[in-house]
Amino acid sequence: MLRTLCGRDVRAPSSMNLQGKTAIVTGGTRGIGRAIARTFLAAGDLVHVFDQSEPAVEALKRESPSIDSCVADASRASDVDRVFD
Repeated sequence: MLRTLCGRDVRAPSSMNLQGKTAIVTGGTRGIGRAIARTFLAAGDLVHVFDQSEPAVEALKRESPSIDSCVADASRASDVDRVFD
């Protein structure tokens, strides 16, 4: 897939080949994080999103039930530990 990045053409992989693995996306309910999560999902990969905003996480769950998600702050070690336990 050919995309433009900062005015230059770049070739983006159609899939990162995450067979049997899960893409973890922080801040995945909006902006770049959301685009990344959707790209992995469209490629058929498993996706887990965490974000600080509970309303945004709940909206994501309703919109894309196949994306696993939770409320967590990636800057807090205790939240990251909880996500990976």
